[in-house]
Amino acid sequence: GPGSGKGTQCDLIVEQLGWSHMSAGELLRQERKKGGPTAELIEECMQSATIVPAMITVKLLVAEIKKRHQIGISRFLIDGFPRSVENAEAWDAMTGDFVKVACAISLEGDQEELRRRLLQRGQNAAEARSDDSAEVIERRLRNHDDQAKPVKAIFSSRQLLKVVDAMGTQEEVFGRVQQALTLPE
Repeated sequence: GPGSGKGTQCDLIVEQLGWSHMSAGELLRQERKKGGPTAELIEECMQSATIVPAMITVKLLVAEIKKRHQIGISRFLIDGFPRSVENAEAWDAMTGDFVKVACAISLEGDQEELRRRLLQRGQNAAEARSDDSAEVIERRLRNHDDQAKPVKAIFSSRQLLKVVDAMGTQEEVFGRVQQALTLPE
């Protein structure tokens, strides 16, 4: 969830395992910055800590996967997606057999520690984001818990869910992530 170190762990997976990383949130922020027809809606969703409509997010992800697949990339790490049952259903509908999901990792930890990490990031000018205010953080944590449960149930029913303890040093957490990512070639 928010503050669990998804971005850090994704960086380590890319650096040490050679996977191609895509952040659903970053793709949405880039789309918002471009100022296209969905930019205002994306900004409203981010400020209110609600989920951007699934079709917008899935279209951005699929376009990026296709772009990278054309240059020979075949292992993708999608950070921060799906965030709702609607996201998961839209993903299934739009990707079909084009993409095989190997697993879903849920980085989980103590709520107070996650809150502290997010507030700390918001105070660091280099890392701060528009959704790092105390009020938005509280909504993000609350909304994530409400929305993650049914999504995790989907992946659990498919035997694809890997829950990883996000507490500890970056290296300790990465060791647990590597174990979770032990996949057949």
